Amino acid sequence: MSSVGKFSCEACARTYSWKPELAGKRVKCKCGQPLSVPAGNPAADDAPEGFEGLMPAGDHAAAVPAKQSGPACPSCSAPVDPAAVICVNCGHNLKTGKKLKTTKLAGDAAAAAATDRLVPGYRSYSAQAEDSGAGMSKKQKMIIAFSCIGGLIIILGIVLSITIPASRAEKERLAKLNARPAKLEKILINSEKAGGLTEAMRQGTLLNGIEEDPNVAKAKAEIAANRDTARLNQRAIDMYATKGPEMKAFLAANPQNHFQGYDHDKSLGMVEALYKMGATNIHSTDPPLDQGANQMVIGMVATLPADPAARKKIFKWYQQQDKVLNHPDFAYQSEHNQNYMTLEFSE
Repeated sequence: MSSVGKFSCEACARTYSWKPELAGKRVKCKCGQPLSVPAGNPAADDAPEGFEGLMPAGDHAAAVPAKQSGPACPSCSAPVDPAAVICVNCGHNLKTGKKLKTTKLAGDAAAAAATDRLVPGYRSYSAQAEDSGAGMSKKQKMIIAFSCIGGLIIILGIVLSITIPASRAEKERLAKLNARPAKLEKILINSEKAGGLTEAMRQGTLLNGIEEDPNVAKAKAEIAANRDTARLNQRAIDMYATKGPEMKAFLAANPQNHFQGYDHDKSLGMVEALYKMGATNIHSTDPPLDQGANQMVIGMVATLPADPAARKKIFKWYQQQDKVLNHPDFAYQSEHNQNYMTLEFSE
């Protein structure tokens, strides 16, 4: 009987006997290390036990050199390149000490298409470690990046669609205001000169120097009416402050007491007519003048009713009085929504 040669596993040093049927083929050691069976008999003396652990790899085993030198993987003891980062046998990361996630090959057909010598049981490993936390391909990252950019563009578009019209409207509003800057400026100047807006309205100087337009005449008329109302009300308040007597009591105190320019009966009839039409609080405009046997007052002040019909009736009555003094500074002949009415009489 001819002697049978032996060959050893470089990873775990396990020894196997050479067999002609495996000559030149790739097999795998029990430790998982790929081995190349010598093409010829190494002429060893005898084969040790355990030769049955050799696993034929078939015709599609991956081409791995029969002998490799250098460091071994600390996880599976397979030889690794000195510059390698990951063990291709077990997926052990030689730098971090962690294992990679693995995915089993689709099958022998897919493996055969890749290479004509593939060791059964090999696994392919992803290029990312378990602790990377990414797990995304470059294409996925690009999709996410473009999605974020698209979202930002949409948000920016919404913001611009709101702010641009608002800005345009504000510009138009300012343009309209700037088209008449002199008017607003003139009103402010007139108010300042008069000592305030209210005083400028009272004096009728608020719109001085402003060019006419369809609304200016109306505004001036309203200001003039408000001015007259304020002046009439203030004049009446000043008359009440003199604490002249209530007119009906004054006339009843002496049958010869009267208004200037009227006798007693005519004076009493005027007072009673005002009370009947709704006027109240009718007093003398000033303290009575002593004329010896009687007293005389120059005029009277009355509080007007709020009812428009009653006020209209009083003003119509007022215009029929022939001895009422019409001062140029006080418009007695028309209503200005004033609270009071003053009547002063001539001789």
